[in-house]
Amino acid sequence: PTVYSPLFFWKSRVLADPARWERLASEYGIDIALLKPADPLCAILRDDKEWKAVSFDDTSVLFLKETDRFKGIISRRGFKSLNVCSDDIKKMTVDEAVLNGSMVELKGMLADREAASYARPHRLLGFIEARLGLNIDAAEELEKSVAISPDASTYYTLGTVLGKLKKRQEALGAFESSIKIDKDHSDSWLGAGVAHYDM
Repeated sequence: PTVYSPLFFWKSRVLADPARWERLASEYGIDIALLKPADPLCAILRDDKEWKAVSFDDTSVLFLKETDRFKGIISRRGFKSLNVCSDDIKKMTVDEAVLNGSMVELKGMLADREAASYARPHRLLGFIEARLGLNIDAAEELEKSVAISPDASTYYTLGTVLGKLKKRQEALGAFESSIKIDKDHSDSWLGAGVAHYDM
């Protein structure tokens, strides 16, 4: 059951352009949006100066519109640096200032016990630390992430980080775990081969 009409949901399916979203938000008085990270609207709102992501978990991102009603929450919890709509380490920025800002924001979020129970904040923090060359910290966060919710991509990155730390047997284990989850994850096969070669 929902407070919105079926027409609202039909309209929300055609939100590929920001102008349509603005019309829909205005028409329905929307000032809160809960979206999947991969939803194209997530990226649209992230780039919109009137909206701020304030929280996320393993499946969704919470955006608030910058209004007097949410000013306090946004100033305390709004993400300024972190791209909450992407989990792809390959597409992550290399700008150290942005990475450091994102790291601070994630550590602040993970101070909340509930947020620390989700895999995605740990995964993103591990990816950022890996990008910054903080491999010991990255390994710790990625291990927390896969303990909560195992996935091939995180295991692969964990294997890569462990390899850089010369923990070859542990790296091999991470690559093998990635392959068990996704037999088509070619980077993990390559990582496993490199780990065998190094040993």
